[in-house]
Amino acid sequence: MRDAINAGLQREIEREEGRVASAMRRALEAGGKRLRPIAVLLAGEAFRGEREQLLPYALAIEMVHTSSLILDDLPEMDDAEERRGQPALHRAVGEADAILAAFAMLARGFALAAQPAGGGRRQQELAQKLVLLLENAIGVRGMCEGQSRDLALDASHADLRSVEAIHRLKTGALFAAALEGGGRIGGAEDEALAALFLFGKNLGLAFQVRDDLLDWEGDAAVPALPLHGRPNFVALFGVEAAKEVVRDLHETARRALAPLGSRSAPLIDFATYLEVRES
Repeated sequence: MRDAINAGLQREIEREEGRVASAMRRALEAGGKRLRPIAVLLAGEAFRGEREQLLPYALAIEMVHTSSLILDDLPEMDDAEERRGQPALHRAVGEADAILAAFAMLARGFALAAQPAGGGRRQQELAQKLVLLLENAIGVRGMCEGQSRDLALDASHADLRSVEAIHRLKTGALFAAALEGGGRIGGAEDEALAALFLFGKNLGLAFQVRDDLLDWEGDAAVPALPLHGRPNFVALFGVEAAKEVVRDLHETARRALAPLGSRSAPLIDFATYLEVRES
């Protein structure tokens, strides 16, 4: 699946020219696990959706995710020096071109979401739903609001409720959009779509807590400090409590898939991989 996603991303940008296209290429070719677009394919294929139909939305999700990483790394956000072992994009190409590349990827993402393979009225209605799903994940009900809350949160006032709310918006919203969108393209009915959305929300939050644990393990010399200068699950609640949160969220995510019956097997395997991952 990852190879198909990488090949699709390359096709999207290989013919583009100019400074912004070059910055986009640099960001997309920096690597990544492509977990969110894989979630699209798994959800859609569980309902016998064709990969050709699913791939544009999967690429849209990865474009959105990559654009968010570019913006997160900026000096006014996380002020990161590196991303995936390479200089953060704004340090490599300058802040202006990095911001423009992020917006160009958002634009391309919406264009991809609006063109599922095929034609006819059903495809038009599906495209509208996918675009709205993506907007909800990105905007004031999703990633943008989550990032704003994260930047504004005072560590001395952080608690489980506030940190959980932030990461359900920052991370959970896009996972949920990936899974529901894949299900929609595959033809899932309303009950299954609701199950996929709930699965994605809990999976995304578990993913973030697992990230906090992995960050802590990589920076154990300062375990008492909020990593990256902001509150996180491990710094606030400790390692064992964070591990318990991961277990509970994964169990909740798996239970959410009950309406899918045997179709849920690949998604459960995906969740298991995320729960035990080491990077």
